[in-house]
Amino acid sequence: MSWRKKLDPNGRLDWGQYEMTKEDREAMYWCHANGIVIHEEIKKDGPWHIFIKKGRNVHRSPKMYGTDEVIEKVFEFYKYYYNKEVGRK
Repeated sequence: MSWRKKLDPNGRLDWGQYEMTKEDREAMYWCHANGIVIHEEIKKDGPWHIFIKKGRNVHRSPKMYGTDEVIEKVFEFYKYYYNKEVGRK
């Protein structure tokens, strides 16, 4: 699956290209099933913050990420939480 997010000529957002791996998908599905949602800030122009929601708590990344790095970083966070929690079991 490829991700695109920046405003293109058709008015769609395009945050760059990222090819999701099997590990990315597994980590994302596991996080969603366990109440962890991670997403980029929704606005036309970057850079963007990343938001991490665990239960009722929402945290915003202190750093902002530009085009072509924001989606990669989202999946890096998914993999971090997946490995942290699954590694405990």
